[in-house]
Amino acid sequence: MTVDWVPFVALEGLAMVFGWETLRSRQWTWQQRGALAAGLFYLMVVIVLCFRPTGPETDRSYISINQVPFNLIPLQNFHIDFFENILMTVPAGGFMAIFFRRFRSRTIVGLAVLPGLTIELCQLVSDFCCGLYRVVDIDDVITNWLGVLIGFALTEMVIAILPRHLNRLALA
Repeated sequence: MTVDWVPFVALEGLAMVFGWETLRSRQWTWQQRGALAAGLFYLMVVIVLCFRPTGPETDRSYISINQVPFNLIPLQNFHIDFFENILMTVPAGGFMAIFFRRFRSRTIVGLAVLPGLTIELCQLVSDFCCGLYRVVDIDDVITNWLGVLIGFALTEMVIAILPRHLNRLALA
């Protein structure tokens, strides 16, 4: 295994340990266990999509700092990954709506930026340490934020339609 696989393997391992510890930490209902398992699976897929090593990107020009490509100018390039990033984080918004029922919608608007920032910061650190050739892109933070908000809104609408007895997935 080469060094560029270390962040991917480490993050997948952390996700599995976190998921296992969360599932065994208290007595969950079967619905809550299902939601937690789905959230863990989603997290592991996002890690695959965002931290699997790739080669250098050649179709766009970026500034580089210590061989880490950056895009700090928002919304200058509209490629298919603009929409892929939105779709990738729609489930995160759904899980936020399910797991954090007590949060107000305006709090979620602020918290929705965290998945995108976390992914980009982890990619930055991974690039500096292991040379993953991942682009640290402000557009990704914006599109991830939009995806989380869309997922949150859609899930809130579905929860509002569901009968009360089906609405017992909330963990917090």
